[in-house]
Amino acid sequence: MKILSDYISQWKLIEGIKPKNDKLFIDEFCVLLSKTDNYDITYDGEGSYFGNQVSIKFESQYQKCDRNLCFEIAYSRNEIRVYDYHNEGYWTPEYLSLKKGEQYFDLIEHHLFKNLTRLFGLE
Repeated sequence: MKILSDYISQWKLIEGIKPKNDKLFIDEFCVLLSKTDNYDITYDGEGSYFGNQVSIKFESQYQKCDRNLCFEIAYSRNEIRVYDYHNEGYWTPEYLSLKKGEQYFDLIEHHLFKNLTRLFGLE
């Protein structure tokens, strides 16, 4: 969790266009998604731009929700976007913006949909 939190802290300091779909973010985000006992996930219904949306807040036994580890995820079978939870309804740069067929889409989709199906029976 610390690696991803530190990455996001540095990412937020970048002026101008922020990188997205970074391999380090993807690897660490998948690690967190695979740990099914350390997060709070809420189904938010239809996404603002496409598909559906969930909010996810990662926690550890030692620390209640690190602000850097709170995300909104817009998803469909053809696109997935991950961005900061603390956006107050305004546009915010994405950590991930992947479309079907792009590198890492299948990996993120696997981890995300596995949890959505387990928790909500959604696809």
